[in-house]
Amino acid sequence: VSNGAALCGDAEYIAVHDAARPFITPEEIETVCVDAEKYGAATLAVPVKDTIKVAAADGTVCATPERSTLRAIQTPQVFRLSLYKEALCLAKNAGKQYTDDCQLIEAAGGKVYLTPGDYKNIKITTPEDLLVAEAFAAEK
Repeated sequence: VSNGAALCGDAEYIAVHDAARPFITPEEIETVCVDAEKYGAATLAVPVKDTIKVAAADGTVCATPERSTLRAIQTPQVFRLSLYKEALCLAKNAGKQYTDDCQLIEAAGGKVYLTPGDYKNIKITTPEDLLVAEAFAAEK
């Protein structure tokens, strides 16, 4: 993503979307972009359905976060380009790498708005996900 951000020239915003989420809708893209313009950074998110446990190194439960505060993050994630580039610079100088672009912004002190997403905006990463995706595709 950092290579893509370098190519954005004078664009004001950057949108990051993983190709593993084929069921994104134009309306969801529009909504998250509007929120990014308002807040500087936004991502689609849905409330988690499961109770989440934090695992200790020994394989036991060490914490149970309050489910009502948890969200599953989706893409696209949209950021003001200047904020994104600043966060990249800070991460590079600190020798940090992040697996999520929102986490990059958060580490730089930025806030990311959580735009309501849709549970159909699934990420296809396992054979089971593919079965769900096929069912969604058959609906259309």
